[in-house]
Amino acid sequence: MFDCLRTHLTYANVTATLALFVALGGASYAATRLPAHSVGTTQLKNKSITKAKLSPKLLAQLKGKVGPKGDKGDTGARGPAGTAGTGGGINGIAAGGDLSGTYPNPSIGAGKVTTSKFAPNAVAPDSSLLGGKDPSQYFQGVGRSDGVSAGAIASSGVFSILTIPSTGEIAVNCVNPAQAEVVYKNTSGSDERVFVDDGSGAAPTFVEALSNGSSTNPVSSATGAGSAKHATFLVKSGLGNVSVVDVFETVNSGGGCFWFVSHYGQGYF
Repeated sequence: MFDCLRTHLTYANVTATLALFVALGGASYAATRLPAHSVGTTQLKNKSITKAKLSPKLLAQLKGKVGPKGDKGDTGARGPAGTAGTGGGINGIAAGGDLSGTYPNPSIGAGKVTTSKFAPNAVAPDSSLLGGKDPSQYFQGVGRSDGVSAGAIASSGVFSILTIPSTGEIAVNCVNPAQAEVVYKNTSGSDERVFVDDGSGAAPTFVEALSNGSSTNPVSSATGAGSAKHATFLVKSGLGNVSVVDVFETVNSGGGCFWFVSHYGQGYF
């Protein structure tokens, strides 16, 4: 056996074995026999202590305050242009402002067209029409005159002096009998629009809707013999049927009243 070992022993083998033994033995000695406070600046190699070897407390002590903000760096070079996007669409998007609805076919919103939005010289295509009709058609038909009539009333009381078919009637009254009164009564079966001119020079009275069977307020003269009253009634009934009636009534000196009435045709207003 020794002959076998002797045969394989060389200088290199022996040297390597001794070096290993010394290294292991020295490390063990250093780890177990190193005196306290024996490692100082001299024993430590430069840059041999890493951050991981430092305690958190020491790291906190080594951390300083945040320094002032540095100067702004130079603007970098412009980057390359991006890829072109796809074309946007407005279909289905809600319209705003004076428009309502959605694109692509919004409409003008209700109540958005005011007087201020018209140009000073703006003219509507149908501005010459009245109610959709040409002015020449505003008063239609030849019209007719139902003539005139006159009569006398001996005492006070309401007397019908003119009946207009499907429209109404004119009635006069002698009050006391020293005052003349004239009224118009609606007998058309529906509401009528009535203008009443009492002959005083004041603006005519307008009754927007005189119901069927109702009468206008009396148009009265002054009291006393010789007092007179002239009244004009313009009545619009049905589908534009118009009647114009002139009434003149006076108080007689001997009592009673005298009246005169004229009715001018019927047309369409």
